[in-house]
Amino acid sequence: MMDKRLFHLQRSKNYKVAWMLLCSLVFIAACIEPKEEVAVDDTLLAKVHNQSLYLSDLDGMIPDGETAQDSTLLLNALVEDWVRSTLLLHEAERNIPTDVNIDELVRDYRSTLVRHNFEQQLIESNLDSTITEAEIQAFYDQNKDEYQLTEPIIRCRFLKVPLTAPTVDDISLWWKSEAEIDEIQLVNYCDKYAEIYYLNEEKWFELDKIAKHLPANTLTKNNVNFQKNVQKKDENYFYLLEILEIVSNNEPLPLGYIENRAKKVILHQRKIKLIEDKKAALYKEGTDNNHVQFFNR
Repeated sequence: MMDKRLFHLQRSKNYKVAWMLLCSLVFIAACIEPKEEVAVDDTLLAKVHNQSLYLSDLDGMIPDGETAQDSTLLLNALVEDWVRSTLLLHEAERNIPTDVNIDELVRDYRSTLVRHNFEQQLIESNLDSTITEAEIQAFYDQNKDEYQLTEPIIRCRFLKVPLTAPTVDDISLWWKSEAEIDEIQLVNYCDKYAEIYYLNEEKWFELDKIAKHLPANTLTKNNVNFQKNVQKKDENYFYLLEILEIVSNNEPLPLGYIENRAKKVILHQRKIKLIEDKKAALYKEGTDNNHVQFFNR
């Protein structure tokens, strides 16, 4: 039994090594493709075993406008890197595990890349990324029981401004005002001077995310229900907090809190359906046109 485990472990390691070798192969081949024909006036730069590097292989790798000295340095560096990489590749090819079919791995790797590229093109060309409020609401209604809070969350306004900022006393006036011009002034002021601020009344936050910006024990799970409005100063900062809504732990998350998550899930489901529908269409087309044959069924 132990021998079998060792065999499977070694085989697994062999496949990992093979994948690493394969990636090296693909990378080097992508950088410098082997020549089928060599121009008469081409310059041979280096040779490693049966592999040759010519000046034309490096076309486009040396930027225009470089000085002769810089171009020579860059050329030498590219040649040196090619020699080292080619020597590594040669050694890697000599040490491919005997139980690994590298050609099969290359085919599988190529198939994966081609399929992934096609799926991305399909998604970019055909995916409808518009998500309606009704779809978000439907997702929420179907899944809200799966999203339970372990800590309280709050919907609030909050700012933290250094006492060294100018006209700090004006902040309280803008904060309490319902005039649009005062709201604009508050946002502009916070943009310039606040260390941190949240003024979007629709956004939800974990309690700890706000509490960590306040003096110790100002906002906790035990006192959050009694801290609707906080105006506070310490030796460094001026703080303002208005709690608009609280959802306690073990209650379903509010829709606004999981809206972005819902959009991501809905889009992911659409991507999967788009790809599966394309597979089904291609399958039907292939079988209808006799491009597909089954044997021993």
